[in-house]
Amino acid sequence: MENDPSKQPGRGCIMSADQVYSQHEEFFRNYDETAEALHHNEQLIQQQREERKMAWEPMDNYISIFKNKYKTEAKHPYLTGKGLVGGVQYKVAAWKKVSEETGETFLNLKFELPKDKGSSYSKPQPEPTTDEDFPF
Repeated sequence: MENDPSKQPGRGCIMSADQVYSQHEEFFRNYDETAEALHHNEQLIQQQREERKMAWEPMDNYISIFKNKYKTEAKHPYLTGKGLVGGVQYKVAAWKKVSEETGETFLNLKFELPKDKGSSYSKPQPEPTTDEDFPF
């Protein structure tokens, strides 16, 4: 067998991009259609995420509460949600109660400021002291 690439079948052959495309035209067409469909699906998913984020738009002096789907014990709130009161956002929890006097059912509400997720583990920093604070 010869070592000259030009004389070996299938080796050393140079093809133009047009020749490659014409031989594999269906593959490239399917690839382009698939890529376009994936891009379209990604846009739809992003749009759905944004719509879900926008489901609750805070309006001053309005509260939205929903049935608590994580309730497993009697002490857990029946309803939970959030609201904006006086420009401050609050977490809201509600429990169903029955009045001992009248037997009527009512809701007992609790408002809390949302906890800062990072602050629950941080330790308070000691105040810096200066030499002027010491009497000697």
